[in-house]
Amino acid sequence: MNVQYLNSGDFSDVYSIGEGKVLKAFKIRDFDYISEIEDIKSVVKAYWQAEVQAYEIVNSIDLLKCHFPKFYGVADTHELLRGVEGFADKYVKGCGLIIDLLEGECFKVSLLDSPMSDDVDGVLDQVSEQLSNVNVYDASAFILTDGSFKIFDFGQWADSNYEAELFNNKCLTNEMKQNYLPE
Repeated sequence: MNVQYLNSGDFSDVYSIGEGKVLKAFKIRDFDYISEIEDIKSVVKAYWQAEVQAYEIVNSIDLLKCHFPKFYGVADTHELLRGVEGFADKYVKGCGLIIDLLEGECFKVSLLDSPMSDDVDGVLDQVSEQLSNVNVYDASAFILTDGSFKIFDFGQWADSNYEAELFNNKCLTNEMKQNYLPE
């Protein structure tokens, strides 16, 4: 498989994997308030799981799925990125997802102008009603050449209390793991 780096975000890097698909590989990243590497991996995995759940839900709703890239499933980042230098230290094992490759102009949703912002916000409002514990409003969108849009990065894990507790504790306690992290 020919893997080609495309772009980076705070939580992930995106690689073209051929056939019009990309791998979104969730990376081990610095959190100022977490010191243990296994805790960092657990938090990143929670963000990954929230996004996987969000893609599964929107791709199952006919009225919504036209506004999102097709979701092909989860992927093991360590398996697909073996040829990438330092992959094992950079990406959380198993925390990848495969979606359509999108082309067009990319914008943070919050920076879109009307009437496009109104259309995108309307879709995100519908998605928000379907998802629990997920922030959909930090999303981005590709504006396609035909004037339509595809929303991505819309499934950010949003447990309201975990960040404050992590900041205070500098690690995940067993109680925090039970309260905040998905199984």
